[in-house]
Amino acid sequence: MAVSVLMPQLGLTMTEGLLTEWSKQEGDTVRKGDLLFSVENDKAVLPVEAQADGVLANISARAGDVVPVGTRVALILAAGEAAPTAAPTDGARPAAGPAAQTGNPTAAPTLAATLPAAAPAAPYTEPPSRATASAGTARASEGFVLASPRARRLAEAAGLDLGRIPGTGPGGAVVERDLPAYSRAADPGAGVVSAASRPAAAPEPAADLPSAAVPQPAGTPASASPGDSELVTLSRVGQVGAERMAKSWAEIPQFTLYAEACASELLRIHARGKEAGTPASVTVLLAGLLARALRDFPRLNATWEGNGRVRTYRSVNVGVAVDGPDGLVVPVLRDCGTRGFSELARELAGLAERAKARTLSSEDLSGGTVTLSNLGMFGIKRFRAIVNPPQTAILAAGAVERKPVETEDGDIRFLPYLEISVTADHRAVDGAYAARFLARYKELIEDPQFALF
Repeated sequence: MAVSVLMPQLGLTMTEGLLTEWSKQEGDTVRKGDLLFSVENDKAVLPVEAQADGVLANISARAGDVVPVGTRVALILAAGEAAPTAAPTDGARPAAGPAAQTGNPTAAPTLAATLPAAAPAAPYTEPPSRATASAGTARASEGFVLASPRARRLAEAAGLDLGRIPGTGPGGAVVERDLPAYSRAADPGAGVVSAASRPAAAPEPAADLPSAAVPQPAGTPASASPGDSELVTLSRVGQVGAERMAKSWAEIPQFTLYAEACASELLRIHARGKEAGTPASVTVLLAGLLARALRDFPRLNATWEGNGRVRTYRSVNVGVAVDGPDGLVVPVLRDCGTRGFSELARELAGLAERAKARTLSSEDLSGGTVTLSNLGMFGIKRFRAIVNPPQTAILAAGAVERKPVETEDGDIRFLPYLEISVTADHRAVDGAYAARFLARYKELIEDPQFALF
């Protein structure tokens, strides 16, 4: 019996994936566990393995296609099984036909005709959490709308307002399959005109001003010419990261507190570890101490669940921001509160290597309960990080800097200091709670006497 090969959901927020490369070709014999293809999602490039033995057939998505989660991209046939002439598609949308002729032989195609035929066409139903969008009564967009990058691009090209489209993706996100469903429900008989086919609006007559006084568009140099600029498309990791940060900034009432900690003892532990052959970076030490500090402040080791609810966690799984070849990724150091610094150092080194090689797994990138971002290695002294939803807090650390300090006997000594900050979700904690936590974290950085390798 044929086994469907589906676009997997490789993360809680993943609604679609970019199929980057096929490792097998149609007609190849595969065994369970063989690498079939690679997928780039919002965090990394991840491998997808065969779930059965057989022969690969009916490949319906090519390298470079963006495919919604759950969409079938191929079949694995049993030995001797014939490939179906037209593979059944579990709710897949059939390819759209030619545009209806309405007296205009070059009528613009509908949006459905511009989408990959493999994408599933869910029937248009109104999710309970969103208002009905219909002609004449469709609501206007209210602020930031959660949507997948491909849905956003297609909606913009077709002139659709994302705020009017009910989303069926995770958390009510608008995904690609929602666009043709919405356009059919809003106006079943009319095609959606693409941005390229809409007539350009006639330019406004210029005011009676000298031509030199007419302002240039914002952000465009007065001498701009086609050869002076380049339009760069972000990687998928960058696109989704940008959307998540915009959503965080727009929806989370976040605040930041700063403190300065003497790093003498921290650097002494770092040096002892190097001498003993078990080096732990400052980032690893900060992650381990963060886990200890959070023991008494569980609402900062938590996720915001909505409706006035916060989910706290016993284990402290610290997401560590790492600069990868495709942008920032946040692999997770698990159980930081119960493991030694040397063990955490080995794990972080492995995660960093996999990040550079684009081989991080979904497990490497999931399960974080709090995030740490250290930019000290770049000489950055102080910065404000943005909360990584649904987490309730993110910690930031800057560069170690030697500063003059007056001792009790009146002498001046130069001691190493670093700035730390916590940015927190004000719905989950208030300023006093976060301040007490940051004071405790500073205390542990300055006197980590319990630290063992």
